[in-house]
Amino acid sequence: MRILHFCMHAPFTENYSYQDNLLTEYQHKLGHTVRIVTTTKTRGTEGKYIYTEPGFKVMDNGVELVRIPAGGKLSGALGTYKGLIGQMRDFSPDMIFIHGLCSFVPGTAVKYKKRFAPDVHIVADNHQDSRTTPADDFVSSVCMRLHRIGWKRWISGIDRVYGTTSWRVDYAHERYGIPYEKLDVLVMGIDEDSLPSDRAGVRSEYRRRAAIPDDGFVFISGGKIDKEKGVLEAMSAFSRLKGDDLYYIVFGSVSDDIKEKFSESVKADGRIRYLSYLSSPDIKNYFISADFGLFPGRHSVLWEEAVGCGLPCLFHRYGEKDHTEVCGNCICIEGSDEESLYGHMERVVSDKELYARLKKNSEEAAKAFSYRAIAEKSLE
Repeated sequence: MRILHFCMHAPFTENYSYQDNLLTEYQHKLGHTVRIVTTTKTRGTEGKYIYTEPGFKVMDNGVELVRIPAGGKLSGALGTYKGLIGQMRDFSPDMIFIHGLCSFVPGTAVKYKKRFAPDVHIVADNHQDSRTTPADDFVSSVCMRLHRIGWKRWISGIDRVYGTTSWRVDYAHERYGIPYEKLDVLVMGIDEDSLPSDRAGVRSEYRRRAAIPDDGFVFISGGKIDKEKGVLEAMSAFSRLKGDDLYYIVFGSVSDDIKEKFSESVKADGRIRYLSYLSSPDIKNYFISADFGLFPGRHSVLWEEAVGCGLPCLFHRYGEKDHTEVCGNCICIEGSDEESLYGHMERVVSDKELYARLKKNSEEAAKAFSYRAIAEKSLE
């Protein structure tokens, strides 16, 4: 199959472990010819946005990459790009995958289907939700209204629209009017080929790095730590737990407004290990070395990575049943107050049968969050 991806809204950066990188790579590993069309906007060595040259190349993972000019500010805001029909005619895809709903790219793909390729399959995915997408300024609200009007015309020519989380499925329905019968979840996940084969060795080595014994019980949280992540409350709850064999690893950047309180919490409990910034491979290895993940606040992509590593977790609940709840592999709560967190954490360490069940189910749930499984689902 020939699969063409449009990654126009967000900058595409080679060698990143993002959804548009890994999904396309694993589709190629499944034996398909895969091409990405994107703009010249990318990220430099320090993560800042830069612009590169337009052109064509085959990346190291075998996926083809075409960069076209990004256009001006108005084009970027509206999501209109020149030359996309030509790109589709040049590649002759069997399937078109559009990343992001907030553009006119879906309309162009439907136009191509009607004029040149009636049998082509078109799918799109949604990474937006009410917490990540500003809709209160004039430009954003106007663009969203225009795209919603567009989706009413385009949806008949599109096979499927995926939300990358369960609540992003709801967002696509509520904000863009996409009917539920055309919606499904296609989760973000983990590069299974990057996971170590010697998990026991990694567990022992990374615990040694954090000065934690092999028989200790380890909680872990991480990412961009701010008020909305619930990490301060989790640290306070952890410090109420009794036991010298309990530890709490926290990693990532800390926002300025909570730095002082965060530092005080770390200093007050010698069982807490703050590791600051970690590379992507180290994050996975620390997840493997830990026993239970704590993510009681706002969502981050680390949720899916933790599940993909087979780690039992506590998550903030967004809906009646979230995509992280696969088979009894996690605990989901609506509030991140200290008292509630303490109760759940105390139960996890004291109820051996509960933890054994969570651990077994988490190992099963991890299979659904591997990018090989995600790539297979994307081609259904």
